[in-house]
Amino acid sequence: AAGGRAYRMITWREADRQLFDALAVETNMTAVLLLLISIVALFCVMNTLLVLTVQKTPEIGLLKALGFGKIKIMAVFLTHGLIQCTVGILLGLGVSWAILENLQNIVEWLGTMGMEVFPAEIYQLSEIPPRIVCSDVVYVVVIIYIFGLLASLVPAMLAAAKDPVKALNE
Repeated sequence: AAGGRAYRMITWREADRQLFDALAVETNMTAVLLLLISIVALFCVMNTLLVLTVQKTPEIGLLKALGFGKIKIMAVFLTHGLIQCTVGILLGLGVSWAILENLQNIVEWLGTMGMEVFPAEIYQLSEIPPRIVCSDVVYVVVIIYIFGLLASLVPAMLAAAKDPVKALNE
């Protein structure tokens, strides 16, 4: 203590605790938003397959009449659902990468329209530092595939349960 004053040393994390707490909340909200977007997309996969099941009822009946088992019929619909998920994942990764590559330009363009997306006085940074965490990307892709498989399961089971005689008459 110099001159009778006591000094306390704090880290920059302690000094900016409110900022880090706000960033943690923003990160959590972003994860929730992405989860909701993914759920909507998976409902689209399921609805597409349900419509396909109804439209292809005669074809399903023909396949079953030719000796295709329930497992093979289900495999066709599960494969179709996984293909849809793969296309969605690839498009999502491509668009996300393009946005991250141009993030500062997008923020500046929004600023010219009067929308301050990343106020420097709050974040104390001159630009948004984009960062891709490969483990997070892999985690999201795996989760989407698992949920996509589950979303494809209902239409696949409905298609496999169709009676071939009734299906051929529709």
